[in-house]
Amino acid sequence: MAEQYDINQPIYQVGEGNMSFSQMLNYFIDPAYQRGNLSRISDMHVKTGRPVSFRIDDDLTPIPEGAGVDEEVLKYMLGILLSEKHLKIVLDEDEPQDVDTAFEWKEQGVNFRLNVFRDRDGMAFVMRVLASNIPSIQEVGLPSEKIWQDITSLKRGLVLVTGVTGSGKSTTISALVNHINLYRKTRIITLEDPVEFLFKSESSMVSQRQVGQDVMSFSGGLRSALRENPDVIFVGEIRDTETASLALSAAETGHLVFSTLHTRDAKGALSRIVDMFPAEQTKSLCLQLSFSLSFVLSQKLVPRADGNGRILAMEVLKNVPALGNLIRTGNWQQVYSTMETQSKEGMMTMEQHLLHLYQHGIITKDSAIAYTNEPFGQEARENLARNALSKAVAVIADSPLGKQNLERRYGLDPNRVHWISVSPAQRASEKAELGFDPRKAAQIPSEAPFVFYPAQFWAHKNHRLIVDSLACLRESGYKEVYAVFCGSDCGNLGT
Repeated sequence: MAEQYDINQPIYQVGEGNMSFSQMLNYFIDPAYQRGNLSRISDMHVKTGRPVSFRIDDDLTPIPEGAGVDEEVLKYMLGILLSEKHLKIVLDEDEPQDVDTAFEWKEQGVNFRLNVFRDRDGMAFVMRVLASNIPSIQEVGLPSEKIWQDITSLKRGLVLVTGVTGSGKSTTISALVNHINLYRKTRIITLEDPVEFLFKSESSMVSQRQVGQDVMSFSGGLRSALRENPDVIFVGEIRDTETASLALSAAETGHLVFSTLHTRDAKGALSRIVDMFPAEQTKSLCLQLSFSLSFVLSQKLVPRADGNGRILAMEVLKNVPALGNLIRTGNWQQVYSTMETQSKEGMMTMEQHLLHLYQHGIITKDSAIAYTNEPFGQEARENLARNALSKAVAVIADSPLGKQNLERRYGLDPNRVHWISVSPAQRASEKAELGFDPRKAAQIPSEAPFVFYPAQFWAHKNHRLIVDSLACLRESGYKEVYAVFCGSDCGNLGT
């Protein structure tokens, strides 16, 4: 007779007591870790010899006072999670195999994606919670309403959502697809591995198919879907050449296709698809992609400044004529600059959205810099400079010309702009520059934020000295110190 596994049986040592598996799962639904419909805890990691750990806001955190998991306890957990067939597979030491499956916590109506594997220490598994309710498209937090309105009104085309694992790609696509389900009369077919969000047919008719259960592969399911008269197809992931080819063909022949890719940015999604195919097909594939592609959304989850969860930062690529020409010619180098200058068309770079979030106090400056894809462009540098200048009680230039440039370029009140004369002899002396304190001459309180604006000679000839001077000022107790470098680096904010 098969062994019975009880989810409520206390099995895991925490401090002086024991915790049941259901108590571990309760972390996922604890109101203290909720933000809207989504849990701030995304995954549970269990590994032989280590404490059970949860990924909270992207940080892996062990259960306080949790003991290292021994092999028998881990096997008991797997008995709760797996079917007899899958349990037999993972416990076979002669021919060990990984298992990808799903788990439904029926008592609470919560679903999980589960991966079980072996490492050098023994068994291990990772569980990812799947949101019980599909968030509305407004709750997801796309940069603007126009983006999701344009996407959900499409009749045909390929929409890609890209990002690293755990960046919320499935959540974004599910919200977009469900909006179509709610407000359009269409036939929707999804191919997922595994099924994450459960759709209820509303204005549309929805069929969800799980790879490995309802269909053998993404490519096989997609080939079958094209014979099932769909309007919208959601392919969980483009993993191979055949799936990519079928997705492009489906989009080209009048279907709206959603899918995901694991790429860091929107530009990388284009080259990733092209690189899946043999080199001799590159030219024809670029042509097909230029006709089939509609949008690429590349996203990241960035820590909020208040420490309460993470917020979506997104890059938006829209296939406008200027971009379509770059795709046809495979000119990936100019994609980023085109996105940067085509904001009126609805495009946005990751840096532009991060800057927007920073300027509105939603994320910190350190996070904005840490999550960028590219070095800050000219527009982003200018905006950072304006943001610093707007905070400053006073702005200090090192020459009358610098004062005039600041007033004219940034529209500053002349009464807020000071200038301090620094002679060529002083500029030539490293010691003098390192000892120079612009606050003293301008008589600015030490607790007030200010901007030090070095002229072109200083910034270009002695860039290192500027950085060192700022460090000296910080060490002297000045908490907010900014420098705006002029010349070709104008607008580049250093702290």
